[in-house]
Amino acid sequence: AGAFVLGVGGYFALTFQPTWWQIALFVSLAVVFWWFGRRGRMLVLSATGLWVALGVLLAHVHTVTTATPLLFDGQPTWVKLSGSIEAIDYRVDGQRLYLNDLDVINPNRLQWLEAGGLQVRPRQQRAEFAVGQRVEGQFQVFPIGPPPVPGSIDLQFRAFFQGMSAYAVNVGTVTVLDDGNVQSFNTKIAAIRQSIKNRIFEILGEERGGVLVAMTVGFPRTIQSERLEAYRAAGLAHLLAISGLHMTLVVSWVFWVLRLCFAFGQTRLFPSLWAIPIKKVAILCALAVGLSYFFVSGQAVPVQRAFTMATLFAFAIIVDRRGISLRLLCLAAILVVTVAPEVILGPSFQMSFAAVTVLIIVSSMIPRGSTAGLGMQLLRYAGAIAVTSAVATLATALLTLFHFGQVSLVSVLANVLAVPITALLVMPSALIALLLMPFGLETPFLMLAGYGLDVVQLVANIAQGLPNSTLKVANWPRSIPACLGLALLCAALMKTGRKAYALLILCAIGTLIALHRPADIVLSEDFGLATAVVSKSLIAGPNIDAFHQSFLTDYWRGEVVQMPTQAEVLEQLNQHPQIRCSKQGCLLFDAAGKPTVGLALTREAVDQACDAKIPVIAAVFVPTQCRMPAGATPAQVRENGPIAIWLTKNGKIRLQTDLDRRGRRPWVGARY
Repeated sequence: AGAFVLGVGGYFALTFQPTWWQIALFVSLAVVFWWFGRRGRMLVLSATGLWVALGVLLAHVHTVTTATPLLFDGQPTWVKLSGSIEAIDYRVDGQRLYLNDLDVINPNRLQWLEAGGLQVRPRQQRAEFAVGQRVEGQFQVFPIGPPPVPGSIDLQFRAFFQGMSAYAVNVGTVTVLDDGNVQSFNTKIAAIRQSIKNRIFEILGEERGGVLVAMTVGFPRTIQSERLEAYRAAGLAHLLAISGLHMTLVVSWVFWVLRLCFAFGQTRLFPSLWAIPIKKVAILCALAVGLSYFFVSGQAVPVQRAFTMATLFAFAIIVDRRGISLRLLCLAAILVVTVAPEVILGPSFQMSFAAVTVLIIVSSMIPRGSTAGLGMQLLRYAGAIAVTSAVATLATALLTLFHFGQVSLVSVLANVLAVPITALLVMPSALIALLLMPFGLETPFLMLAGYGLDVVQLVANIAQGLPNSTLKVANWPRSIPACLGLALLCAALMKTGRKAYALLILCAIGTLIALHRPADIVLSEDFGLATAVVSKSLIAGPNIDAFHQSFLTDYWRGEVVQMPTQAEVLEQLNQHPQIRCSKQGCLLFDAAGKPTVGLALTREAVDQACDAKIPVIAAVFVPTQCRMPAGATPAQVRENGPIAIWLTKNGKIRLQTDLDRRGRRPWVGARY
């Protein structure tokens, strides 16, 4: 499984799009190597190579068959079209409609959009929008931009595999042409989810209800920003996104309650039915409830992975095997990656499997307890939840720092307090409320779940208010998840004497982090200037919008200093010992005080740099006789994407463009 995932990740890390001939040659060589090495000492190495090749082949097939057309032009475009509502995402600031089966009404150069999809933010928020409806309107279409910094979050990659070609805002009214197939399964499920959301909001209000809606029907953006920030600061944000924890709680509660009821009925009411395997019957019923929860929660990728694990766990119980093992975990990873290979680059996949792997390793070291009464079993259950929460939090700490740039130093304690409340009060009450909702008896259980959420919110607020409770780090090397995965494989699969290799890999990770240095200056596509070389604070030029500013803040992990004018930005840059700025631009000096590179904002500055024969990076036209660093002209920035610039001690610069980092891939953009 590790080699299979490595092959998929290696394919997505390529900076070029391989051809079918190259893929076929690589797979053929792997098969030949495996064939000749399958019976000798090279068995493990040849089998690993074969699984890597299969991962590469799967990722290539998935990429070629997806082939979502993306809008790469930097200017918004008008288009009139109709489409079917595939899904609706409810947020604090309104709805988002996801349209597919598009039909461009006015023929123009966007005719190719018919092969993709749109995310629409309707200006009029209407309650009557429903999944399955076909709508029509005039839309302003916006491109999905590249990463603000080379190597940062890639929204184009996500959109490519989600089938989303562009963002759109309607101009005028979105007209509902017809209701579509109201009897379809997806339409009915969407209606159920919407009714559950409305009922929870009616009982608990939008503040508390938004959290419970996120945990039950999978609309996480209905959570108020203040509550969301408190959960993040306390390290409790994983409770808000439906994942393995929620699916495990639902299935396990149903399983144990049904098993207890079946056992009571078998021993006290119907002794003649003693031969029925109540354990297997209970797990099948629990899996059926889990399947219902899977559909109601939105069928997102984390939920798919969680239900796959639950299904394998149930199958192991039915065939009298151990339900939780590394073999089942590997099988689940292979199944999940086979269905959606792109998920391996997301934090959900990486953190979930890292946590479960460590939990399996730790559980194998703990002896099983003896049978006890019901009260003692509940106490052990609460203790097990607290221990697993602490272990999972520690196991995913490095990945949390890598993906989100911060981790709560009190998250272990916060999870030990909050997760048992969620497991013993919030989720059971919410589950009972969902089951009783068709009969109108859900109100007391929704109120009970709300009280539990109040306690969890109190824990989050206390953790957020503690001084120095959050550790923030700058951008880390992109190889960190692969190295962590290799360390986990060594710890899980190797014998006791060789598990020390995992510590060596962790030491290598620490070395990579210590040697990594984020860029000093970033030039966006519109040549807005942003830098973090002054007192580790982000100084953003007036052309840097709030969206890009948030990414740059995460990149440097500094305090935002928003400057109203370009002149004030340049004044701040003058504090750096290697930079001298004026209203016309900046000069970068080496240690001897000799100018080496110019950042020109006006034509006069360009002429001065050209006369001094200094390489110039300019936001205006640069004559051909001037020296320019490769990839740093306005046309090249437009073509190659954002530029990251590193200043060296001798005054020279090192550039990396978005095209250098991502290469020419289907999701990168034709204009590159």
